[in-house]
Amino acid sequence: MTLRDADKPQRPRRPLLLELASAFMIVNGLLSTSASATIVMKLGETPGVGDPGVLLLITLAIGISTIVLGILIRYARAWIVALNVAAVAGFLELTAGSQPGLIVGLLDVFVVLALLMTRPWFTWSPDGAADQDAAEGAAAEGA
Repeated sequence: MTLRDADKPQRPRRPLLLELASAFMIVNGLLSTSASATIVMKLGETPGVGDPGVLLLITLAIGISTIVLGILIRYARAWIVALNVAAVAGFLELTAGSQPGLIVGLLDVFVVLALLMTRPWFTWSPDGAADQDAAEGAAAEGA
């Protein structure tokens, strides 16, 4: 570590809420992908249902994108996309009315709240420009 590196402002440590939200998105993506693939394969074995290939591709795409978003938010990327995906998923799961849907929906609501609460960590910049812009915007709204 050189003297120049010591002078550079360092990003604050990753908040615990963000670690939990990221972990939930990754685990949820893994579990939903495996569960959906199993269910779709069972549907394929049922006579008269037809080919579930398209449904399998859609469920795999959703699960993999959830895993990727969980990894990206852990490294301060794509947090607005992850926020929107978690909000929509939470709404859909909460309105499903099943017990597993309610549990996963509440965890998605937790992810949304965690992302909103850790917003300053995502908007941090070494020169503090984002913090200064946010303060100016808040002052303009108050006036």
